[in-house]
Amino acid sequence: MPEKSITEKPTDDVARNPNYVAGQAVGDYKLDRCVAHGRLSEVWHAHRADDGLCRPLALKISCVPESESHHLPRTERAREILARISHPNLVRLFDANGENGKAFFVLEWVEGIALLDYCTRKNLGLEARVQLFMQAVNAVQFAHTHLLVHGELRPSNILVNDEGVVKLVDYGLSIPTDLEGRGQSGLSPMAYASPERLRGEPLTTSSDIYCLGAVLYTLITGLPPYPSFQAQSSPLSLSHQRAIVLNEGPVEPSRSPMSDVFAKSMGLSSRQLQHRLSDGLDAVALAAMARDPNERYDTARTLADDLHAWLSGLPVSVHPPTQWYRARKFVTRNRGRVALGLTGLAAILGSAGVAAWQSQLARSNARATGEVKQFLVETLSAFSARKAGGLSAQASRQTSAEQLVKHASNQLQSSGTLAPQVRFELLGVLGDLTHELQMNEDSIRLREERIGLSIKPGEAADDFLALIDTYYQAGQSTLMNATLLRAESYLNTLPEAKKNQFSARLALRQGRQFAFRGAHADAMPILENAAKTLKALTPAHEEWLEAQTHYLASLRLTKPDEAIAGYKQLIATVDEMYGSDAQLVIPVVKAYTLSLARQRRIDEALAMFARMEALNKKHPNFDPVSKYEMLFEKGSMLRTEGKLELARAHLREALEGFEKMGLADHPAQPLITRQALAELDSVDWNFAQADPRFLEIDRVAQKAGTTLSVSFIRGLRALNSMYQGQHAQARALFNESRALRANSFPADHASFAVIEGRSIHNEALAGNIDNALQRYAALKTLRVTAHQALLSEAMFTASHALLIGQKWETYLADSDAMLEHARGVQRKILIHLGRAKAHLGLREFENSQKSLEQAYALANEVGDGLPQPLRAQLALQQVLTLRASGAKPAVLAKALDQFKTQRALLKGESAEFTNDAAKL
Repeated sequence: MPEKSITEKPTDDVARNPNYVAGQAVGDYKLDRCVAHGRLSEVWHAHRADDGLCRPLALKISCVPESESHHLPRTERAREILARISHPNLVRLFDANGENGKAFFVLEWVEGIALLDYCTRKNLGLEARVQLFMQAVNAVQFAHTHLLVHGELRPSNILVNDEGVVKLVDYGLSIPTDLEGRGQSGLSPMAYASPERLRGEPLTTSSDIYCLGAVLYTLITGLPPYPSFQAQSSPLSLSHQRAIVLNEGPVEPSRSPMSDVFAKSMGLSSRQLQHRLSDGLDAVALAAMARDPNERYDTARTLADDLHAWLSGLPVSVHPPTQWYRARKFVTRNRGRVALGLTGLAAILGSAGVAAWQSQLARSNARATGEVKQFLVETLSAFSARKAGGLSAQASRQTSAEQLVKHASNQLQSSGTLAPQVRFELLGVLGDLTHELQMNEDSIRLREERIGLSIKPGEAADDFLALIDTYYQAGQSTLMNATLLRAESYLNTLPEAKKNQFSARLALRQGRQFAFRGAHADAMPILENAAKTLKALTPAHEEWLEAQTHYLASLRLTKPDEAIAGYKQLIATVDEMYGSDAQLVIPVVKAYTLSLARQRRIDEALAMFARMEALNKKHPNFDPVSKYEMLFEKGSMLRTEGKLELARAHLREALEGFEKMGLADHPAQPLITRQALAELDSVDWNFAQADPRFLEIDRVAQKAGTTLSVSFIRGLRALNSMYQGQHAQARALFNESRALRANSFPADHASFAVIEGRSIHNEALAGNIDNALQRYAALKTLRVTAHQALLSEAMFTASHALLIGQKWETYLADSDAMLEHARGVQRKILIHLGRAKAHLGLREFENSQKSLEQAYALANEVGDGLPQPLRAQLALQQVLTLRASGAKPAVLAKALDQFKTQRALLKGESAEFTNDAAKL
């Protein structure tokens, strides 16, 4: 049978001939043609000899006499099976008998092909493959409840008929099958045999679960599960194959060397497929294939539950419960508005809500109402604990908003029967929810489809804007710019009454994009005009607040005092319009608070932090994440002020809050919080703790695909390496950070100046003084006023090259401007410390001591929160200054004792500090 078969194709041993011939009678049956044959059994297409219609049957005939094999069941046992089981996914057994002392079984003939071939020919995607496989798992569970073990499940005896129904062959027969050679699709049968079978141990239900795991592995990778089988280029001996299964461990599916062709057949790239497999399927397959049967799934039902959970977007039970894995399963941003949206969705699900929503959607059209109702029923049925095959009650209760919306959007995509207007409205609802839940790929797909369905003038206006917002949220600048151009063209098709508002809302997004890329001079007039237009509308469009806030954020970088005055006026206006504790006030107060904190207006910032806390308490569902974002910002402000321990306490509290919400590893604010904690360890010279922290958050950011986050983390890792004297490693990381940043920022963005400043410092420490000084001189020529804070940071870091290169006068001259633009007490202390070194290099002992006194005065303001490394550096410089100036021995001894005390409290030492200390 060339294509369709009831069991595996013949093995590679083509010289072996069948023991039977076509036309031969076996019991009451006549053989038509051989389908498969091996040393232990043969399978024939046959029919009853007395059946005039020649209806097809399958005969599986044992080639081993019963007297010679304890593996073969007695025919009485086979008849018992026939009498008591029936399942749509199990090949039916019609008869069992013996012929010349050899057992044969009469089975349902299946016009189907092997599972892998079926998936390949139908180009089934990953989800469709898993759904098909679940039919086999459910059949195994049914058989296990009847105390039947297969023992030899593999891809070739899992067939699929033309209707997409899976049929398992040979269940309950226990006829051993050849393990030599290769079977279906060139895959070695030995690769699917459980270790206990190869060891000759009794087979249990756990053996079948192992086989299911191995089949699943091949189904989702196109490869057998062991590296040696994957790399096999020529036939292996049976003993070698057996040794592979017994001694090797299966490689994770996502790490297997799957081909691009295989991934493409599922509509994915290899990287996309690997990512999908790592999100739960890896763990499922490997848990099923655990070498120790006690570590496998207890039942096929628990395996099915995990597969169902994966399909529904739920966590699988066997995946390590990492913070990142949980984070991907929960709502990520704008949770307050999502909660409001879900409240609306919940109303939809109630009978009154359904009626109201359907009325709005269908405009009293009975057919549309019925379609909406049917869509909701089909969408939600997968989450009903009462329906057969559905989730457990606990899993149903724990279904998240993301999982529900994901399932609904998939259902809508596959539904081809909805009326266009109903589909259009459903696309809008799900497009809003997927955007709020930051399910960016789904949101983009839904919006593009909705734009394509729009007919009436202006009908797709909101969709264009939402699509731009989603690309902005996803950080896809190129696609966002292209959509902005499409939206500008769409503007010309709008009725005059809608053009003004759409143009202003579009301008908000254009200005926001300019600001993101650092072009604040271009952004500000666009944002200012957009805010005026949107505020003048009747009623005022709420986006005027967003436009005005973005305008002030850009103004803050060039004219900070004007920006603060603008924020105050804006808050007064909003308070008057909506009330001082209104929900709409929150984003404005938040933006003003951040502006004060980043300008180091500490007392004013603390007052606004208190107001934000009160607003968050009054409106807990508006933006629950905001509470922890504010803790992070407060911690960051305190860190810049040099109060490291207090900053650390706030950052830890913020991270604990994110963890409670399941967001600890999310590639946005929570990841930045973890990044800040790692940076604190680095600043505190606690390298033993900083290094693994940085590596972990780097991994999380890479996995999330957040290129800009990876760039920032690599830059911080480079600093950490530089502090430890690992200059070559630091250089490589700085280069990686610079290259990654190029994907998001234009070449003249001041962010590159920061990287350059740090690189200059590293080169100076590495001994490349001339190179560092030349680059420092070039850096001084940059003039990007919109990024004064970043340029100030770059110049401060790079200026260390002047100290290392003993360019004392240049440092003193440049440090005046540094002090003027310095952000935070800690930066000022370091600059005064540098001035003390420069004066000492010039033998200006009195001036050196004055600079140290200024640094100590600032340190005393900070108090106990000052970083210990900075205290040690101050103490070291004091000793060096006193020694060079010829201080009295008693004074010098006291200073030396203070230095030793401070040094003893360090958690680690930078290479530069150790070198300076060696001068003592």
